[in-house]
Amino acid sequence: MALDPANTVRRMRLIVACVIACALFASPASAVSFNRVVSLGDSLLDDGGGSRSPVVSQHIAQRLGVPLTRLAVSGATTTSLISGGQHTTAAANFGPGDLAVLWIGGNDFAAIGAALAIGNFSGLNAIEANVDVILATLRAAGMDVVVFNLFDLATVPSVLDQFPAALLPNGTAAAANWR
Repeated sequence: MALDPANTVRRMRLIVACVIACALFASPASAVSFNRVVSLGDSLLDDGGGSRSPVVSQHIAQRLGVPLTRLAVSGATTTSLISGGQHTTAAANFGPGDLAVLWIGGNDFAAIGAALAIGNFSGLNAIEANVDVILATLRAAGMDVVVFNLFDLATVPSVLDQFPAALLPNGTAAAANWR
């Protein structure tokens, strides 16, 4: 089955639009109030160049009417997020009443992409362990946390260009396994 890159891009845009719509149009009557939104992760939340701005954490902060603190760093993996201290910086400076938004993993998947492509999902265990550390640190500080999951990277046009079609089902299976 050949994947159509144009349809893939449309599906990804639809997913992102749905996430943004949920954040923007949620009923404020049932919403919990927060003091601040803190973004942690990779380029999915760090768009320093402004080519994809505003990112979802900006929408959430704007919708909630609170400031946004950006700790996310483009290119981060779960390991570099930990070693760079995004999670400990957030925990040391924020706490109860603050909302952490975490979106990470794409660069981790890229680093183990060859293994995932052949069906070796063992590398997901290390990513999961890192996310557990990140979440435990944020929750121990009393922060509420929203975690965005990765989409099926096997449908991303640049991935479609890099891997033979026969290996893409393993990428889809890895994404499902990760979710």
